Order: sequence, then structure tokens, then C-alpha cells
Amino acid sequence: MLLSPVARSSALRSSLQWYARRNLRRQVCDEELAQKLMPSHPIGTKRIVFDNEFYSTLNKKNVHLITEPIASVGSGEIKTKSGTAIEADVIIFTTGFKASDFLLSIDVKGRDGHSLKEDWAGGPQAFMGLAVHCYPNLFMIAGPNTFNPAGSNPDMKELQIAYISKCLRWKKQINARTIEVSEDAANKYRAWLDERLEKTVWSKPEYSSWYKNESGKVTNPWPESRRMFKQKLQEEPKCSFCCVVEAGIQQLVQERERKGDKPVAGVAENV
Repeated sequence: MLLSPVARSSALRSSLQWYARRNLRRQVCDEELAQKLMPSHPIGTKRIVFDNEFYSTLNKKNVHLITEPIASVGSGEIKTKSGTAIEADVIIFTTGFKASDFLLSIDVKGRDGHSLKEDWAGGPQAFMGLAVHCYPNLFMIAGPNTFNPAGSNPDMKELQIAYISKCLRWKKQINARTIEVSEDAANKYRAWLDERLEKTVWSKPEYSSWYKNESGKVTNPWPESRRMFKQKLQEEPKCSFCCVVEAGIQQLVQERERKGDKPVAGVAENV
């Protein structure tokens, strides 16, 4: 089943949610346990987990689901807020991770005094999750809004790598000093992305998930299909990027144009 439409279509979400809840009740025998497992958020708001043994495992007599908050962890036991002590031989404590920080742990400086930490103060954003305007020669993979909840994520990164390689080949071909996504391309992409994200269940302010940053901005998931992602990255880099070349190279570009060769777009002279 394609899950990307589920994030956008309320009709598809309702159908899939009904099916998922029916499946839960069929597999979980105890009503109290079933209620604990029943999500309070619409399906697709958070990542959907596919597993054939999760529910059946919780039905076992030696497995207990405790949803009460932890008050303290001591030597060989966990205490909940109600005061219940639970003996434990092994505690696997998951601390989570900062999914929305991306490059913010690094002090990245761009041209004209730009700082990525300052530019991303309102939330990370990058053209196709791989380049940022005012940061020449900076490329990344797995950047903002490139997580695919509906498919293979390594495949998404491979598409990014192929596009970045194409950018670098073009930069080398024209002997450019720098390559950078244009302001126009970055703004148009941001507007397109915001419009798509607004139509998804992730944008609802009443539901939280690691898809959002602390301010509630959706920073992680890609709102369309993998096919759409590939289609957008099939455009030539010169449609969205600018290169700065040395003065002598500009003369070569003009000479090629006089000979009738296809002009090289997105090239500026270093003056």
C-alpha cells in the first residue's frame, strides 16, 4: 500500500485507520490492553510500524505493557509515579535523538556573513534537502524534508547523491570556483513544499511527533511520492544553481555561444 497518499487524503486515512484498529482488536484479546494500544492520533500522524509479531507478543502471559510514567530508576528496579516497584535484570533505556537539528551541531558559515544556525533559527530548510542559498559548495544528504515515511530512505539518499554528483560535474566542466542554489529556485521550492505539507496530517498543530521541531514546523518528512522526488532531481543543475567562474572562463562561455553551442545557463563572472 502506498502510504504517502494516506498523509494527504482524509478518506484514505479513515479507511486505513478503521482497518488498523480492527486488526488490533482481532489480535489483542484483553480489552484493557487493547485500549492502551489504541492511538489517540490519526493514522499517519506518526510513523506507521509494520510488524507481524508485536501484538501477539503482548498477549503472552510473561509480557506486560505498562504505560504509567517512570518516577525513578534504581538498583535493579523501576519505580512508577504511583509508587509501584518493578524488578528488572536488564533495563534498555532509549534516550531518542535530535531528529530536526540536521547540521545545527556544526558552526557552518556562508558567504556575506551568513550563519546556518541563524538562518535556520525558524526551522531548517534546504533545496531538495541538499543545498542552501548563500552557502556555496555546501551539499548534504538526508537534509530537511527528505525522510520518506512511505518507502525506502536509502533510495532517497542515493537520488540525492546522484544529483549532487551531477552538480559537481557541471561545476568542473565550466571550471567554476563555486556552485550554489539560486535564491529564486530556493524560494520557489520552499513555497511548493509548504503548500504540500499544509495538506498533510503532519501539519495539524494538535498532534506532535518527531516529524516536527520544537516550534511545530514539519522538518523531516517528504510530502510526496518517491517518484516525484526523483522527477524533481532529474532537472539539470543549471536550472536551479548558479556557478561563479574566473574571468577567463566567462570569455570561453561567450565564445561557445558565438559558435552556436548551447549556452551555459546560471554562470556568473567572478569580479
